[in-house]
Amino acid sequence: MSEVATVVIAPEFSEQLGADTTRLVQEVLRLDVAPAYQEEADRTYGLALAGWNIRWRVRPDGTREVFETRRL
Repeated sequence: MSEVATVVIAPEFSEQLGADTTRLVQEVLRLDVAPAYQEEADRTYGLALAGWNIRWRVRPDGTREVFETRRL
């Protein structure tokens, strides 16, 4: 796995998740957990983590952007 420089989580999602879970999401997404065989632009991904469904996308510059958080 390669490490990604930036993970963007909007303040409203950080507030929902809390500080510890936000930090965990950032650390996990920095590990580039998306499947290597997926190279489509605008592809979205999801991950169940710490009781939350986290959805994110990869920007053209490699930044991971969280765009949805929902309690499981």
